[in-house]
Amino acid sequence: MRSIVCLLGTAICLFTFTTETPAQSRPPCLKIKKFWTSYDALRQNGAVDVKLAWKANGCLIPSKVNGKSELYNVTVAIQDISGLDGQVRGAELELGPDDLARELRLSLHLAASPELPLGRRMFLARIDYDALDRTGVLHRERLYTPIPIRVVGESAAVKQHYEPGERWNPWELLALPVNILEYLAEMLSGQIC
Repeated sequence: MRSIVCLLGTAICLFTFTTETPAQSRPPCLKIKKFWTSYDALRQNGAVDVKLAWKANGCLIPSKVNGKSELYNVTVAIQDISGLDGQVRGAELELGPDDLARELRLSLHLAASPELPLGRRMFLARIDYDALDRTGVLHRERLYTPIPIRVVGESAAVKQHYEPGERWNPWELLALPVNILEYLAEMLSGQIC
């Protein structure tokens, strides 16, 4: 009977310890808000643009740290995969009225060589940034974001994705003759050299 009580006591201690440990760790500051790719697949010997946005969750991102813009402190490392070249094209902070950011956005450009294997691929982007926690303490954070990409052959058909508000409007064709006439009038009157 004593051994059963000891076993139960040990199990309760272990259960309490394992449930308290995750609660003590700090939750991630940024949560993914947007994932967008310019095409539904990446062609071998082709490229695709990727846009990512994270929303601050229980923290804020300072616009400046030690007199330098936080964007200079944000570092991005893309997992090294043979046949894939990843570059950061841009970073942006959405600042609030208190000069603190509530959102981080990154634009990546991925290019594939013919050696990149076909199929669904997942690689990681590591983002290091500074954050202020709820108490106002500044600390460095590291975030790993998986980026899923489907790799297809060089001549495979891919579908282009449009961002909201960027889709081409066919009604703009109606304004084309007017724009051409305005341009010709400006050119003939000497306003355009």
